[in-house]
Amino acid sequence: AMLQEYVALRFKKVKPKTVVNELVPIKLMFRNAVKSGYLRNNPAHDVVRPIVQEEEMEILTPEEIKLFLEHVRLKYRTFFLTAILTGLRRGELLGLQGKNIDWNHNQIHVRRSLWEGQLVTPKTKASVRRVDMTPTLVEELRRHKSLYSVRDSDFVFRNSVGKPHDPDSLVRRQFLPALERAGVKRVRFHDLRHTNVALRIEQGQNIKYIQNQLGHASIQTTIDRYGHLLKEVNTEQAMKLEN
Repeated sequence: AMLQEYVALRFKKVKPKTVVNELVPIKLMFRNAVKSGYLRNNPAHDVVRPIVQEEEMEILTPEEIKLFLEHVRLKYRTFFLTAILTGLRRGELLGLQGKNIDWNHNQIHVRRSLWEGQLVTPKTKASVRRVDMTPTLVEELRRHKSLYSVRDSDFVFRNSVGKPHDPDSLVRRQFLPALERAGVKRVRFHDLRHTNVALRIEQGQNIKYIQNQLGHASIQTTIDRYGHLLKEVNTEQAMKLEN
């Protein structure tokens, strides 16, 4: 009853997904206590979890992407372009350092992520990955490096003192105003990741390759989230089979 009351109180303050995430270690703790003989029953076993509604994803069209990038302040343009062309998460982008870019093979090595001001290991083992860069992105990142380098800082996207940008401030002061100036629909920053997947699928990239580029631990995750973007009618693929 105490745990159910805790869930109800938290549900008033945070998103349902956050409450569910908090319940995971609580249930695990009590399960281990039962296994070790400290408790007869797990008091968290029958706690009712809040229903998590999957947030509907918004996707920018190529025309909207172009408009948006035209209205972003020049200093931040490469940051948002990298998000769109790689699908990196916000923390992965802000934790990106120069040493993580392989200029010889045109790849970004995702090894660290910025979380509450600290560099941490990405959320899963699969999140540590190599992401291929397009020629345009390579050129843009080289230009960004030459224009906005800060002494004694290896962060690719940084403020004037060489520290990573504040993620919330970046969205509030740069991302949303640029969307408004461009006359583009208001989307979440994470929707740039969804947009990246939509572009990849539209260009016929293999779903396994997309999974690796996004850093999903399971291909089922990729299919569950983005399967609806796959063409239901694909005569080109049928013709390949015919041939």
